[in-house]
Formats: sequence, structure tokens, C-alpha cells
Amino acid sequence: MPVYANGIYNVPENQYGFIPTTNALMVVFLQVFATRITKRYPPLPVMLVGTIFYALGVGSVALGHSFMGFWISIIIMTIGELILMPTSSSYVAGLAPPDMRGRYMSIAGLTWSAAAGIAPLLGGFLNDNIAPVATWYGGFVIGIVGILGFFILSKKQPGIQSSILAE
Repeated sequence: MPVYANGIYNVPENQYGFIPTTNALMVVFLQVFATRITKRYPPLPVMLVGTIFYALGVGSVALGHSFMGFWISIIIMTIGELILMPTSSSYVAGLAPPDMRGRYMSIAGLTWSAAAGIAPLLGGFLNDNIAPVATWYGGFVIGIVGILGFFILSKKQPGIQSSILAE
């Protein structure tokens, strides 16, 4: 986002710094509050809602043309992060037998790391071969796929609640 915001829309670097700062402050000050709310509900629908926010936040970057637009996008994405991240970690831990919890958590972490490695390659390909904004549309499409995946899973396992989330 910093290269996109500065290179295409001339958002100054000293202004752009407030965007990741907003993300960090939201996580620090709102994570406990968000977790207290989300742990009351089954994890798959909660992860679905978190992914909706993530997808909308990423997709909204394509509509932003100024600092304010990008700032609103990061707020939307961070809401998704606050909902999705702790819920998904607890969900994976709750699915695992106690003696295999480390393995389950490692595989879950590996998927995030793999995505973090693949995303810049895919984004760069879209940027270079279609248009810079295509990166954000591509992220939105991947978010929609995630939404559909969580929707299908939540319908197949309607009552599943991890033991960790229930505590």
C-alpha cells in the first residue's frame, strides 16, 4: 500500500505513516474488547465475518485516491484482523488433539507464511501486467473465495465450537 499510495496518488510518506500506526493502535487498544465479543459465538461464522471485513478493506483500497480513503481502508481491514486472527488461532487449537496442538498450530502458521510469500508475487504480477489497481481487485477476489470457503464450512459444521473458545 505505501508504494501504491505514494507512487500513484502522491500521499506523502509523513502522512502515510499514520495508516500503519492506526492499525497498530487499533490492535493494541481494541483486541481484548473484540475477543471478548467474538468468543461468545461459534468460530466459523465469526471467521466468515472477519473475512468479509478483510475483503472489503482490501477491495476498498482500489476505490481510495487519497490519504483518507486509504486510512478508512486500513480501519476496515483492521476490524477484520481483530475478528479473524484470534478466532482462527483458537479454532485451530481447539480442533487439535492436545498432543498434536503444536503440529496443528505450525501448519496453520505455515499457511499464513506461504500466503505472505505468494501475495507479493501475485500482486506484482497483477500490477505489472494489468494495472496497479488490479492488485487490490485481486486481493478482493481472494477475499471473496475465503468468504465462500468459511460460508461452506459453517454450513457443513453448524454447531462446532472449539473447547478453547468456549472457556
